[in-house]
Amino acid sequence: MTALTLIALVAIRSWTTDTREERQRLADAQREADTERSRSVASQAALEVERSRIQRDAAAEWARIEARLQTERQAMRAQLEEERAKMACESLETAFRMINAGLFEDRPAGHGKVIGFPSHAARAREEAACDRDRGVSQP
Repeated sequence: MTALTLIALVAIRSWTTDTREERQRLADAQREADTERSRSVASQAALEVERSRIQRDAAAEWARIEARLQTERQAMRAQLEEERAKMACESLETAFRMINAGLFEDRPAGHGKVIGFPSHAARAREEAACDRDRGVSQP
């Protein structure tokens, strides 16, 4: 009986203290975690590389846009100055022609006549006269 109890206790002890399977599962889990960590680090590195590439591309695009904008501004300024100069020349030429035609000479004050707006009563009389001429009866 003692030997049987001793054998049972040894079997129970080996069964409770045998950690080979747990150690194997732990080693597998650690390998998997290391693999996942490596993938994560690689993904983060790739993300950083992609982000820096996008930032460089965006900076280069901004520089191209800025250069094109400067060129367009200069072209617009040149065109504006050209049009302004052309308009100034035309204005001077028109003024010269008007001076030669005598349009800017001083005139006596009695030559012009100001036409005023008719008063309300005068307007009513004119409308009544027009209505009589057309044969419209008054209410």
